[in-house]
Amino acid sequence: MMNRFGNRVRRRLGAMGALVGVLSVLCSGWAAPLILERSEDGYLSLDAQEATVGSTLRALGLEFGVEIWLDPEAAELPVNLTVEHRSPQELLREMLDPLGFVVEWERFAPEATKAFERRLLWNDAWMKRLQVFRPGHRAAVRPFLGGRELVEITLADGRKVLAVKGEILLRLNPEVDARMAIAWLLANGFEVLNHHSGMGTMRVSVGDRAMELVRALLSESGLFGYDEPHYVTSLPKSTQGSFLGSSYGSEAWLSPEAAAALSSQSRGVQVAIVDSGLNSVPGLNERVVGGFDFVEGDTDPQDSLGHGTSMAAIVGDLYGEQMRESGIENQLGLLPIRVLAEDGLTDYWTLSQAIWNVGESSADVINLSLSGTVDSELLHQAVLHAYENGKILIASAGNSGTAEVNYPAAYPEVIGVAGADARTGMVAEYSNYGDWVDVAYTGQGVIPGTDSRMISFGTSAAAARLSSTIGLLLAQEPGLGLEEIRARLRTASTPATAADGTPVSQMGILDGAALLKGGK
Repeated sequence: MMNRFGNRVRRRLGAMGALVGVLSVLCSGWAAPLILERSEDGYLSLDAQEATVGSTLRALGLEFGVEIWLDPEAAELPVNLTVEHRSPQELLREMLDPLGFVVEWERFAPEATKAFERRLLWNDAWMKRLQVFRPGHRAAVRPFLGGRELVEITLADGRKVLAVKGEILLRLNPEVDARMAIAWLLANGFEVLNHHSGMGTMRVSVGDRAMELVRALLSESGLFGYDEPHYVTSLPKSTQGSFLGSSYGSEAWLSPEAAAALSSQSRGVQVAIVDSGLNSVPGLNERVVGGFDFVEGDTDPQDSLGHGTSMAAIVGDLYGEQMRESGIENQLGLLPIRVLAEDGLTDYWTLSQAIWNVGESSADVINLSLSGTVDSELLHQAVLHAYENGKILIASAGNSGTAEVNYPAAYPEVIGVAGADARTGMVAEYSNYGDWVDVAYTGQGVIPGTDSRMISFGTSAAAARLSSTIGLLLAQEPGLGLEEIRARLRTASTPATAADGTPVSQMGILDGAALLKGGK
């Protein structure tokens, strides 16, 4: 008889695998239980009645941590299939061949699936991406996000934001056992998609039920401390340009030999770059001290957007601008952490999980060149954890050119960074501003390119530049805490206002060279 307590849930709960004898693994939108079992030798058994291609692929994606790319026409096609002891490839062919769709997949080695630091993640998939499309129509595929759809929701203040449809994020009350909460959720028709034991949080599918009724039911249970929609965030609005400022010259990249010859003045200080990953770049490669991909669940955070690589080049002072300004050579260690998918989006579960785990890593500084307009208890919880572990968190204020508050930059445990224009000495027109921002810094930096160099101007670059500067400060004076660093920033900053007279930030515009010279 097929064991209906799915491996994904059993693996995540570890020792509590014997909690319940028979449970159905339900997903939102499924008309009937879809039961997926993976045997110890890696073969699959599936019982899908009145399911869809989308729901079945979602189950596979969740089981294996696989990225799904799908022709939207296939998502709602019906699946009525019962098979046992099939490889993932065999199962997919049996499901898709009769429907006229083909599947392609990419593999990666099992050794690439080691979890980040404390093995808080589980992922031992054979595949890292599935693509499903009609023959000859590969261009029709779109990221399926494990079956998640994005919806626009209206907040209490009237703002409209994006969230994952049919999902909520829950935090357990401190005295509640996770096993009890999961059993209650499953018994009441919910699906537990993820459980993070360290945070005491869960990502849960509620299906098509009205959120008001869901919240009332959760409140009556007394098991959960908070619930919130599963928000989505992204990079700040793009402000990358192709112009070259006169102060940026046309020097070639630093070669690996030149980088290795730099002094060890900042060696030992590490900056985690929570972004879209990092590609191979001469002059940066030997500075990488680890990394993890929270999108695909492996230790190879390749960058499909280029944004994370750009921020790493700025943090690592690839072209030596910072050295020319301050006279200090940069040998900061780089820890690339991928949270942004190909579409430039990340959800709050992925982002929070990354920040929490990096908070337990060897990084000294955490750079967050991303922003969202929604406050989240889950996100703040992860930020608090990293702060309490002694990390200095630095985040971009956003590029909408308004006083709109952005997170995580606005949290008191984070140094929020606005963008200043190096050419005018004023706050940049694109930058968000206000008393919720700590400081403004030059929002210009180099983007690695092939034929020419570009200038990245935006609060993403401003945050990366400040992360680099703070890293160098910590190399000079190890052990400085957040409030000590804020005091140094205030001393090295000049008050400034935006065009409407609003203060740019609490401290004004930072002189990075003065900060580092004052730190000696």
